[in-house]
Amino acid sequence: RNETMLFRLRDSGNTNIGRVRAGVGDGAHGAGSGLRARIDFTFRRQVCVSAGSSMKTFTIAIGSDHAGFAYKEKIKDMLLASGHTVRDFGTYSDASCDYPDFIRPVAEAVARGEFERGIVLGGSGNGEAIVANRVKGVRCGLCWNEQVAIWNRSHNDGNVLSLGQRTVTEAEALKIVNTWLATEFEGGRHLPRIKKIDGV
Repeated sequence: RNETMLFRLRDSGNTNIGRVRAGVGDGAHGAGSGLRARIDFTFRRQVCVSAGSSMKTFTIAIGSDHAGFAYKEKIKDMLLASGHTVRDFGTYSDASCDYPDFIRPVAEAVARGEFERGIVLGGSGNGEAIVANRVKGVRCGLCWNEQVAIWNRSHNDGNVLSLGQRTVTEAEALKIVNTWLATEFEGGRHLPRIKKIDGV
């Protein structure tokens, strides 16, 4: 039954699951058992991520430049409708502007602990991620699909999400945000690596 479910996940675009599935039953019983354990864990985590009805709410800072403005407005509306507390740091129109003016305040607010999460947007999301990560205590990940969003949270304990309006559809962006918010940090072996980022 688990393997049938995993096939469905693979068909939905989860290429990581697909690679693991290909290794099952390769003749090494011990390795196969380990792979199955990892698959089962990944499957359970994916199911939890998909359970939007049980998602906890957060205080969220959001900001963009002109190239990410349209998606920022859509994401903000979705977050508010889902019960999150949101502060919009701008920009407030699609008029050309400089992204550091709006992204740095988001990152600094998260670093100060005023908000639990931050979301920043631009054309590609690259510049926004660079600016956010200049602020100590921020772990901003540029995510272009749901699997990358899961890794950013589960492995990196990401507290700021960067999105590129020119790189994903609006529907994809909304899914990425929901997945990112729903995914928990795994801790364990990842925790000392996180501490090393800021030299802790």
